[in-house]
Amino acid sequence: DLLELLGCVDDAKVRNYLKNISFEEYFAHCHTDHITDEMWQKSSRHINCLIKDGKMFSNYMPILKTIHKPILLINGRYDPVCSQNQIEYTVNEVDNLKHIWFESSGHCPHLEEFEKYTSCVVDFLL
Repeated sequence: DLLELLGCVDDAKVRNYLKNISFEEYFAHCHTDHITDEMWQKSSRHINCLIKDGKMFSNYMPILKTIHKPILLINGRYDPVCSQNQIEYTVNEVDNLKHIWFESSGHCPHLEEFEKYTSCVVDFLL
């Protein structure tokens, strides 16, 4: 889980990747009261698959420049996973990008700011 991941990372590079944010800091700024255990379990399954397949820290950023369809980039302000460098790279290097910032979210704006997220995605698709 996120607490274990953030609490036991000693590697400075990985800690930097995770923005050196503590579990308490992350959740202090996120509205997660409505997130069920089932929702957290789905996230955990996804992370475990990435770890098992050796793709947890794979870099797919350069592939974005090769996509010729519109891309929607959604970021939460308190996301411990997506770094400012990654956001800046994507915004500066990908021509067909729409970027939306979620002020009260971490890594899960689709759960933390559900109504805004839904509205943004629907607007993008239509």
